[in-house]
Amino acid sequence: MSMAQERARDTTSTTLLAKASGDEEYLAVLAEALARIEQFAPRYLVVSVGLDIAKGDPTGAWAISPDGLERIGGAIPALGMPTLAVQEGGYDIRVLGRNATRFLSGLQRGIYERRLRHLDS
Repeated sequence: MSMAQERARDTTSTTLLAKASGDEEYLAVLAEALARIEQFAPRYLVVSVGLDIAKGDPTGAWAISPDGLERIGGAIPALGMPTLAVQEGGYDIRVLGRNATRFLSGLQRGIYERRLRHLDS
């Protein structure tokens, strides 16, 4: 195995969720992932925002609510690192815009709240 492959192995993690997992199950796994990311301490974070996790998406098997998508977005800024969110997945075009907006609203709120905490300290 090359050095690059070895490094990639140490920086990649996949967690499988049961079908029909909802907000709480997803957020628990996300908290664990964020802790691993924080421990690794990268300079920046690229988030793959797969909106097919939303309840009712024709290609997804999970049941994440719009509120859950907002909470997911809101959890990420706690890391305090530059973050790029790349939307992929999400195939129910009737609700795709709403779901993306909810995730991004949470992300923006999380950034704002982190900045306020930083100013208070």
